[in-house]
Amino acid sequence: MDHFALVLPEEPTAVRLLNTRWWDRGRVRDGLAEPDHLRRWVAAVRPEVPVRDGDLAAFRGLRDALHALAGHALGDDIAVEEPLAVVNAVVADAPSRLEYVLTPTGVARRTRRDATPVEGLLADIAEELLELLIDGSLARCQAHGCRHFYAQKPRHRQWCSAKCGNRVRVARHYQRRREDT
Repeated sequence: MDHFALVLPEEPTAVRLLNTRWWDRGRVRDGLAEPDHLRRWVAAVRPEVPVRDGDLAAFRGLRDALHALAGHALGDDIAVEEPLAVVNAVVADAPSRLEYVLTPTGVARRTRRDATPVEGLLADIAEELLELLIDGSLARCQAHGCRHFYAQKPRHRQWCSAKCGNRVRVARHYQRRREDT
């Protein structure tokens, strides 16, 4: 469970949802296979949101739609009409309005949703990923065998984590040493 609940904790919540589905030794793994997995994942990203067993289908449905949109944006040949309709429905179920509030450091802008906490979280995730797609900052890890997504900030980043970057650099080093001998 820790793998998919806490994968890349510095990434935006939408990216973390995408990464609840990953590839391991040529097989797709699902980090939201059971309601308990969802509860633990939501507790890691937004602990104040209560989750019921019945919410699993909505999170998986949104994740699958966002996966299709992300893949399409990154060059995969995927039809996106249906996934986009799913995302639009999720956002429509949780209408929002901007609100300005006083904080200890000044004035802040906050989005207020007229929805249940779960609907609000789903809509926040959908909008967050769409913003990453619109500004072109969503990327897929370039390390062999890794298919995690990440928010590409800074823009020159090629890997989802230092671990993947180190694996690539070590592999290049060993390849050069083999070529030299």
